[in-house]
Amino acid sequence: MTLAECALLAGIPNAPSVYSPKENKDLSIKRQKIVLNSMLENNYITQKEYDDALEEINEENKSAKYDAIKDSDKNNKDKNK
Repeated sequence: MTLAECALLAGIPNAPSVYSPKENKDLSIKRQKIVLNSMLENNYITQKEYDDALEEINEENKSAKYDAIKDSDKNNKDKNK
């Protein structure tokens, strides 16, 4: 598992129904970043590890948004047939 994935899982137990990535993607990402920041502030990870994890989160988020746009375009084309 990557550090970003571990941070996501570490943030869920406080409120599983609230921080579930399937139920609330934006809030789960916000919590994930809070966990990473806390790890950095308490010297559990380095600045580079923190930066790399944030980059991974941002890349995954871009990819997910791109996939959603592709799916939306495909659904619109199917409706117009």
